[in-house]
Amino acid sequence: MKKLSPWFKPDVIKHLSALLKPEWVMLETGCGGSTIWYSERVAEVHSFEHDKAWFVKTMNSLRERKIENVYLYYSLNYPKKGIPMKDFPGFAEGGKLFDFISIDGRGRVKSIETTIRNLKSGGYLLLDDSQRERYQDIFPLATWSNIKFEEHDKQTIIWRKP
Repeated sequence: MKKLSPWFKPDVIKHLSALLKPEWVMLETGCGGSTIWYSERVAEVHSFEHDKAWFVKTMNSLRERKIENVYLYYSLNYPKKGIPMKDFPGFAEGGKLFDFISIDGRGRVKSIETTIRNLKSGGYLLLDDSQRERYQDIFPLATWSNIKFEEHDKQTIIWRKP
């Protein structure tokens, strides 16, 4: 079976390999190879996808590999409205908290706005392609400690919530 990994630069993958803990619960936007890769490193992955065909392809890949610690959610409107936390069991305010959130799907600013309260204090938030102009609205997070990975014209930032 083909080995899958996130579409991140090698330095980001190396950093994540050292950072992620087997007991962690994480949320991801934009499922795919990263979902499978994350599932091998953390206790639970909750992944949101807006593209039905990609959702089905990822679901089939998870079944083929007998991966049981991934919860895949199809949400057509999340790119425009953010992650509808209140619509998913255990995610509402005061519900499930995440150790790590990976934002690599569509609607990244809205996704961060709607999930940030579900990130544990001391938890991490990854934003891929953070150099894009349209993502600059979320940079009030710049007060959080962070590490930036830059290569050519691509940037990934990982923040730590105080």
